[in-house]
Amino acid sequence: MIGKKAKTITLGPECYWYKQHFHEKPHTNYIALDSSLGPLVVSLQSDDDNNLYRVILRHSKGMEAFTVEKKDIKVKSFWSWLSNSKSKSPSAKKIVSYLKPELSGTKFQQISNQAIQNYLLELEKPNVFNNKYRIGILYCKKGQTHENDMFNNREEDASEEYLDFLDFLGDTIQLRNFAGYNGGLDTVNDMSGKKSVYTNIKGIEIMWHVSTMLPYFGCDQQQLERKKYIGNDRAVLLFSDSDEPIKPTTVASKAIHVIGIVCPFKTEGGDSSSEIEYSTDEENDAEETEEDDNEESDNN
Repeated sequence: MIGKKAKTITLGPECYWYKQHFHEKPHTNYIALDSSLGPLVVSLQSDDDNNLYRVILRHSKGMEAFTVEKKDIKVKSFWSWLSNSKSKSPSAKKIVSYLKPELSGTKFQQISNQAIQNYLLELEKPNVFNNKYRIGILYCKKGQTHENDMFNNREEDASEEYLDFLDFLGDTIQLRNFAGYNGGLDTVNDMSGKKSVYTNIKGIEIMWHVSTMLPYFGCDQQQLERKKYIGNDRAVLLFSDSDEPIKPTTVASKAIHVIGIVCPFKTEGGDSSSEIEYSTDEENDAEETEEDDNEESDNN
């Protein structure tokens, strides 16, 4: 149910409404938690030239877009009525409630940073992965701090916690003649190892590029064959047996956008569990810039 005079915009797969009307233009974004729809993200843009508001409402069921003329939801206070002054602009809640009356009791909080805007822009992009993903897994033993040492780790020397984590992620499959999504791994001649870990969740397929399952060459200290796969993944999970913190920049790659660091621990009941921290490429770039600035300061 929407306001009688509001217009619903059909957002097709090639419709980039946020990019066209919101991104890099004055607008505001809001978040909320609704008891029925769950988490909400609202973008609101005021178009004075056309005398209308544009609204994008995002929730777990998808995205909805609307336009509504300003004259239809103007708010006039008692004092402005007495002084015959102009009406004040309606709040975001007022506009959203007009479009979706069922959200009239929902509280909205404004958020304003560039990262959020960039993320909302990404949401409009088509699913170029087509529900198929490849993600790297890099194993780090205690005391290891260099990526070369990590890429040289072998499965027979891995900890029980690491092997349990692989079992948790998915099924260990034989690559030869594997019919599912292969993530770029060879399924004919075992050129990229004999096995890997594969996950299928409601039609979403993930092929994990597991460092300890990829080909190992004793004469290659850098294990370039393993790096060829994991270094070109957009996301990598680094499983660490160590209690010491590990810098995400330990893994050098321009292709990797997100690195998650997984550390095992024991619960109070003695059961094994894991926690994960993640870092994005933007955070890594900022960290590298800060380190470079510190080095310059030391040199001066």
